[in-house]
Amino acid sequence: KLFKFFDQNKSNNFLSMVSDEILKSNKVYERVKFRYLFPRFLARNIQNKYVRKFVAYYRKLEIKIQRLMKIDCFKKYNMRLGYASNWVSINQDLVRIILEEEKNIEKIFKYSIVNDELFIPTIMYKYNLMESLYSSSPITDAPNDFQGNLRYINWWDGDPHTWTDSEHDIEQLKRGKALGHKFSRKFDL
Repeated sequence: KLFKFFDQNKSNNFLSMVSDEILKSNKVYERVKFRYLFPRFLARNIQNKYVRKFVAYYRKLEIKIQRLMKIDCFKKYNMRLGYASNWVSINQDLVRIILEEEKNIEKIFKYSIVNDELFIPTIMYKYNLMESLYSSSPITDAPNDFQGNLRYINWWDGDPHTWTDSEHDIEQLKRGKALGHKFSRKFDL
């Protein structure tokens, strides 16, 4: 059934596009606007509280200095920034384009942070591929959103919510399946 679905939708790309409101509230443009010296070090991923505080302070200082200097590393590329889930299923045409654009992608996104949610939709905008989206409806992190990447991820009850075998979660997963989702993640059964 799953293979048949993808065979019938070979020309589609499956991403969950994120609403403009969430893009603005998450300050997503700042991920590419500024040059981050250590883009892989994010305070939220560091266990040691002292190192985490140091990295958070360093990040704030790094941004403040670049703001004062009016730095905008992304502007020069004259591209529309895309924002979508990093969990995707993409077609061969898009894979080919990404491989051809590898050096440009690295140049543009190398010193940005959390860029796994940015580079694919940005390339899709550049090549006018948004028509290939299975669902272009942006997600707003609401229970009835259809997540275009076909993954039913509960962002409204956690960050993301971990599914259990509780009746409530099973009912939500059934609702997700009825909406057309094919996958989910974060289970603790």
